[in-house]
Amino acid sequence: MELLLVIIYLSVSALGQEDSDYPVVTTKSGRIRGKILKLTSGKEVAAFLGIFYAEPPVGELRFKAPVPKVPWDDIYNATSFGPLCAQSKNRSHWDIETEASGKKILRRLGLWDYMQGEDCLNLNVYVPAEALPNKSVNSKPLSVMFFIHGGSYKTNGGRFYPGEWLAAAGQVIVITINYRLGVLGFLSTEDDTAKGNYGLLDQILALKWVKDNIAAFGGNSSDVTIFGNSAGGACVGLHLISPMSRGLFSKAIAQSGSPIGEWAVQRRPRMYVERLAKKLKCPDVNDSATILQCLRKIDPEQIIDKSEDAKLFLSVTWPSFQKTLEDSLMLQFAPVADGEFLLKYPTTMLQQEGSLSPVPVMVGVTRDELEVWMTKSYQDKDPSSIPFTKDLLRKYLLHLVRKDFMSGIAADVLLHAVYTEYVYRHGTTSHHKKRRQQQHKMSNGTMPYYENNSSVLPDIRTLGKIISDIDLKAPSVKLVNLLTLHPSVSVYMYEFDYASSDDVIANKYVGAKNSWVEYLYF
Repeated sequence: MELLLVIIYLSVSALGQEDSDYPVVTTKSGRIRGKILKLTSGKEVAAFLGIFYAEPPVGELRFKAPVPKVPWDDIYNATSFGPLCAQSKNRSHWDIETEASGKKILRRLGLWDYMQGEDCLNLNVYVPAEALPNKSVNSKPLSVMFFIHGGSYKTNGGRFYPGEWLAAAGQVIVITINYRLGVLGFLSTEDDTAKGNYGLLDQILALKWVKDNIAAFGGNSSDVTIFGNSAGGACVGLHLISPMSRGLFSKAIAQSGSPIGEWAVQRRPRMYVERLAKKLKCPDVNDSATILQCLRKIDPEQIIDKSEDAKLFLSVTWPSFQKTLEDSLMLQFAPVADGEFLLKYPTTMLQQEGSLSPVPVMVGVTRDELEVWMTKSYQDKDPSSIPFTKDLLRKYLLHLVRKDFMSGIAADVLLHAVYTEYVYRHGTTSHHKKRRQQQHKMSNGTMPYYENNSSVLPDIRTLGKIISDIDLKAPSVKLVNLLTLHPSVSVYMYEFDYASSDDVIANKYVGAKNSWVEYLYF
């Protein structure tokens, strides 16, 4: 018995000490233990995972601004990821699994395989091991890169982005975070009862945590770059114009996401709140306080499921497109102009002098952007074999511009203009090709027929190009143009066009696409 007590005592004592494989840092929040990741490149990175920066946003804190995490006395064990924020489990994500042999395997896993819930406001810190304060003498503090993940504001999490690779390659500290998603992160009643933007306020609180604590990891709190992709890129743009975000970062990078995209800000949040309240049988959908009282008593998983049911789908030929088009343009729970975080709509603020944080900004797009949406449902099937019709394009365009605001003649003009730009100008349509073949046959060979192998025939990728331009590329270019109006802001733009031949995530027909994680894995 005495021997057992000695063993237990020694084990507990060891947990309170630093090990070369389990470094401990002392922050203003408390002591934190991480672990050393040994990369295939031979470099080592200290990872501090699942650090909670806010109290659980549950009960009366649901649909409210986050509350800072109370400091702790014991050593916080940050050697494994924290839970994801509550989101629909009917999705999957690429992730790295470590087998019993130690071999790492890339697999697509269902979100039901991960712990998730409302108590999810945690972040991950990746530090080049040699830069930790206890291992580095009189070294210069490292720059910090703070990543905001995408996912249509309603899915994803910080754990899916391998910050250790960027930390090692760039000799920077990388932060990835969770923030509240979907209805739990962005519900707004358009009044003081529930203003919305909770997910963005979570990001601000995480930035404040970094400012207060990053020095303990060897980081420079005055040199923080915020960056994000897709909806995360839109969040970056919103932080640029939010007065609440001033002074929390020194540089910004928006990757394939712009705050002035049609999907980036919700202009009719009340409509979706009332629709959700009806779905959940709340007693009075016209009273904000009653709605919130009702929603705070309901299980979050049920709220998320019903919020998914509250979508407006565009009925098109192929069922797989319903999700694509809805995700593209109908984000019912998204950031709103609440008068606090976002004083006015982004385009208006970007045109006002002094409305921006005076920091350097980089805006980027990828060459093929959302074509992966058009092909992922078909695995290795050649997308050129999947037809793309004018009828499908008409439905999409009318969905985009809200057909109740457009006359029939105007719709025809828009359809002709878009079809001309994306089909006629880039080659021949299958219809024209067939007509030319018939004419050649009828002329008994006297009329020359030229088959241009480089002609781009209209297939489903054409719709992908249109969606990419409307939702990501055009808003990004417009964002750059508006940023150049501000003399205090240095603006840069890039296009990423590298497509890896080793990319096992996408099929062979997809090129350079919108996904930071896929760049880093390969």
